[in-house]
Amino acid sequence: MPQPKKKKTVTQKALGALNEELRKSGGPLLKQALKQRKSGGPLLKQALKQRNSKYHNRRTATPDGTFDSHAEAKRWAELKLLVKAGKIFDLRRQVRIPLHVDGKRIGFYVADFVYCRLPVKSSYAPGWGFSHGAVVEDVKGVRTALFKWKANHLEAEYGFAITEVKA
Repeated sequence: MPQPKKKKTVTQKALGALNEELRKSGGPLLKQALKQRKSGGPLLKQALKQRNSKYHNRRTATPDGTFDSHAEAKRWAELKLLVKAGKIFDLRRQVRIPLHVDGKRIGFYVADFVYCRLPVKSSYAPGWGFSHGAVVEDVKGVRTALFKWKANHLEAEYGFAITEVKA
């Protein structure tokens, strides 16, 4: 007598989706999760959450930290070389700059990199501790409407533009 077919459980459906995702992207996390799938390892949930981003950037881990894209990590390495060469100083990552309207904070712009070029003007930008010799830099692959708005707002409020580096 033939046995009835089993209904697919949620885990089996998830594994099917995981196998399909592996075929599409070939990501290393997915490969590790597939190895652990029979034991129900912790990477399975993480791998199911990991999807291609909307703009196809990949998070990149380096000894200096994790970056949102490979282009951002590459630019960080270039800027570190400029610091060593003495061309720039006070290099910072992921700096939150407050945005205000009528004295009320309405949000933040998070700059990928902020640094100072030599020579520095003596004037001071109130509110977040950099001189007007400061460069606010963002690595962009796609210029979104939100980025355009925040860039315009930052320029209107603080008086300088964001330097955009193409990915």
